[in-house]
Amino acid sequence: MLMGVSFNRGVFYHDRTYLSCAEIRDGVIHVWAEKISLKTIGKIWVRVVLTLPWYYHVFHAAFLYLLLFSPWLDWLNPFWAIVYVAGFHFVFPRQLKKFHGAEHKVFSYA
Repeated sequence: MLMGVSFNRGVFYHDRTYLSCAEIRDGVIHVWAEKISLKTIGKIWVRVVLTLPWYYHVFHAAFLYLLLFSPWLDWLNPFWAIVYVAGFHFVFPRQLKKFHGAEHKVFSYA
């Protein structure tokens, strides 16, 4: 079964054994495919994290700080973690929306 994930510069597709990526760097489309390993998982995370807008990094740093050092942690409801994770599927930058649409178009043909 083919599955995919979009990020700010492109799209990842994978099945059980291979991972492929189509990304735009400096206006040029780069495509690669590799067998899934820890190295390819690292390549995914580097691309995803480094292409997030600055305000995502600030938000995540503040969220992590509150989780680790907040005196209000005892009233924090775990339901908000689900809302937090699900919210990123609907609230993301315009460029990511473009690649997310491309991801769905490939699935409609596969």
